[in-house]
Amino acid sequence: MPNPLTIVGTIHSIDPSEPVSPRVAVRFAVPSMTAFLNRTHASFALHLRLLGSLRRLGYPAFVEMAPAGIPGEPTIARVLIPTISGVLAIGPDRTDGFVRVRLDNSSARHTASTASPDHAEKMATLTRALVQRDLQLFITADPDTHEILDAREAFVAFQRKRSVIEGRVTCDIKAMDATAIVDEAALLQVFKRVTLDRCTVPNPTSGCNPFLYPDDGCWARAHHVAQLLAAEQRETAKVWIYNDLKSPGCLSSHSPNVKGCTVEWDWHCATMIRVAPFDYRVIDPALFPDSPVPYTKWRDAIQGIERVCFSDSAVFKMPTPNNAGSELPNETANTLEQCRLLLDQRASGPDGPPPYSECLVQRGLKAPQASEALRAPADAAAEAERIASLEARRWRAVSRPTGGAE
Repeated sequence: MPNPLTIVGTIHSIDPSEPVSPRVAVRFAVPSMTAFLNRTHASFALHLRLLGSLRRLGYPAFVEMAPAGIPGEPTIARVLIPTISGVLAIGPDRTDGFVRVRLDNSSARHTASTASPDHAEKMATLTRALVQRDLQLFITADPDTHEILDAREAFVAFQRKRSVIEGRVTCDIKAMDATAIVDEAALLQVFKRVTLDRCTVPNPTSGCNPFLYPDDGCWARAHHVAQLLAAEQRETAKVWIYNDLKSPGCLSSHSPNVKGCTVEWDWHCATMIRVAPFDYRVIDPALFPDSPVPYTKWRDAIQGIERVCFSDSAVFKMPTPNNAGSELPNETANTLEQCRLLLDQRASGPDGPPPYSECLVQRGLKAPQASEALRAPADAAAEAERIASLEARRWRAVSRPTGGAE
């Protein structure tokens, strides 16, 4: 059975009480219960930011309690962000002792350990979602390794079915040559505008584009870029790449924004623009942060590609070549916000914020110097109190019954 010291649920309110109080109450709407953040915990400021953001999104949080604490008043030890997703495939992994799990709402390479105490129950839940194609799960994974730690059926409110879109989809790049041409000079200006709102770390601001988190959310980044360019009457396409569903391998590429310097996916996509007949540039700042690159250069930077397809910009997500889906309400914004939270979590971790100097050195690039934009706050306690104060104002402004819906 799932770890009894965990909660996966939506947050009703966060009540910081008095600044002198050692704890902050986190009240969950579903399930109806209360847990507490300890102000002395090393990750207090991060946990408060994550939980506050998830509450405002109406999105579930995975919370793990400390095994020891005040009876009846559980203390939060860890906060993670679940993925709401169906299951595309389950099969062997390249690593012994792991099962490969491919999701339709995440491009990251996910695995499940056969040594996990709840492996049988976890696999039963994942298999049920594989059979019932529209069944959505709350899937919580390690934010760096993407090993699945918890899987349970999502609440009814999150069981939403995506519409199939009849956009233009082809696996022949020549068929994309009908898109309008953008000259190279204009393309550079387009790229500059697209990357103007890129996130800085730590504490990425709301609305920034999380190119520094390449692990997941590529379809939302690409759609956001396409929306920005559509507002300027620029026609774009999207390129989608896949590793075979039944393969134990994966897509991979060098990235200085991942510890280990390699990012891995089951599938990946980016925005594509035509600059001349049969000549295309790809905008993918998560891999190429400095400029658009020729399609062939982008493709050759990614290993494990077994299939390439193309679509027009109307296709929001296509986790398999025959599964082109439309955007659900606010899905681009919500997905980008979840990726910002994951970036914040990574940047606040023991390895510090990306990019990582050892990965840059591997590519012969200069490691960045410490700057105000990349340094952690000098006084984490003061930062935590600032966030707690904001939550206190929200709590005083809006009072709802403890068990009510957000």
